[in-house]
Order: sequence, then structure tokens, then C-alpha cells
Amino acid sequence: MGTSTKTLTAICPIYGLGWIASDLRLGKNVILRFVDNFEKKEGDGFAAIGIRSISYRCLLEITQEYDPNDYNNDPWLDIQSIALSIEAALRIYHEGKIGVAAIVYYENSKQQSARILDGFIPNGQEDYQIDKTKLEAFPTFFKDFEIVYKEKPVALQYFSRAQQRFNKNDKSIDLCTALESLFVPADSRGAKKVFLTQGVKILGFSSVETQMISDLYDFRNTIIHGDHKQRAAIYTKKKSNYTTSLFEDCENLVMVILQKYVSQPWL
Repeated sequence: MGTSTKTLTAICPIYGLGWIASDLRLGKNVILRFVDNFEKKEGDGFAAIGIRSISYRCLLEITQEYDPNDYNNDPWLDIQSIALSIEAALRIYHEGKIGVAAIVYYENSKQQSARILDGFIPNGQEDYQIDKTKLEAFPTFFKDFEIVYKEKPVALQYFSRAQQRFNKNDKSIDLCTALESLFVPADSRGAKKVFLTQGVKILGFSSVETQMISDLYDFRNTIIHGDHKQRAAIYTKKKSNYTTSLFEDCENLVMVILQKYVSQPWL
């Protein structure tokens, strides 16, 4: 890139993950760190860039080289894409609330800009309950994740987005969009629900789990295509199977499906 190359570094605080024994390298220029480790190495740490380190115990450090004369290159956007892909990978890898709260960009230890990605405020609890051995294996999982992310970004990102949803309507749409991306051929004109349920069966899931996906898709279709009376009906006692636990169970099921896809992609 020549002598005009500059380096942009981003610090991304992560909520949900309370502690890691040692830094985890997720790529040539990406490190997952415990905050104390960062502060010991970098001096003032978070205080230098305006973030209260006590609120977050782990962070991503992402470094990106760029040519300021190349207007087709956007290192800020590249870093954001990397951070969001790691966030999605962590959410698929293990259950629990976790995410990238913000991205703070700086050059030569001087803050350039900052962007809030998620307004979630840590409550001091470790919501991402993962043991040391599994967490240390995450870099290996992420290598496989990066490969399939290039092929199926919609499936992986929509699942990640579903985890931030509180509304059942939005959550059902996101989860079904993720499943459609995995199971429905791009040129298909058939019933998408059939592809989803048959795909789940082929992967070896039970009839109960297959029915869960069927119910989820019916709910999604009613929300998108149903009239006012049909949408109102899904919240009545006659449709009491649409409970909070159904959506939680479906979310966990889709997570397992995506884990299978990352380890052994079928499309």
C-alpha cells in the first residue's frame, strides 16, 4: 500500500463475557482480551478513549491498515463488519446474552470517533456462561465460521439480530429468515415451510422439534400475510402454543442448526 499507509485501531467493549484467562487471537489483527490485560499493556486503557472499563470486562481489539488516498477503502466500515461477524459467531457458538456494545476508533492513542452498537448496560452479571475450555476453542470455531459467513451471511446475521429482539413478531421473522437462507434454494417457487421442516428432519431432529419450526413459520406467515383478524387470533387461547417458551426453544434450536452448519456446511 506504500508509505502513505496508516493504521486505525478499534476498541470494542463486549457485554456478557465476564472473564477470560488469556488473550484469544481471532485473526492476524484481531484479539479478544480481558480488560485488565489491556490496561496493563496499554497504560490508561479505556480511560484514554472515554469508556468506563469497570462496566465491561472483555473487549475486542481490531487493527486495520489503510491507504488514506484510496477512497474506495473504508477501514471504519471494515472494522465494524469484523466486529459484527465476531458478535454473531459468539452468539451461535454458545447460549447466553453477549454482544459488542460499541466501537471506539483511534489513531496514535487519540480517539477519532465512536459508535454505539447496542445500548445494553452491563449489570455485573456474566450472562454468557461458558467454561474456560470451550471459550479457548472459540478461535478454531471462528475460522470455520468465517468460511461459511461468506456463503450465508444472511442466516448468521439474522440469527444474531433475533437475539436482540424482545418482540415475538420481529423475533419470528428474523429466525425464519435465517432458516430460509439455509434451507430454501434461491430459485425455489415451492412452499418454503416444506423446505424448512424437511431440512430439520434430515438433520436428525425430532418430530417435536420439527413441529416447533412449523409452528414458528405459521406464526411468521400470519404476522406478514394475515389480515387483522388472523393476526389477532394468534394471541387468543386457541393459539396458546405461541408462548414465550416456544420462541426461546426455537431460538435455541436454530442456534444448534447453525452450529451444525458451521462445522459441516451442506450448501
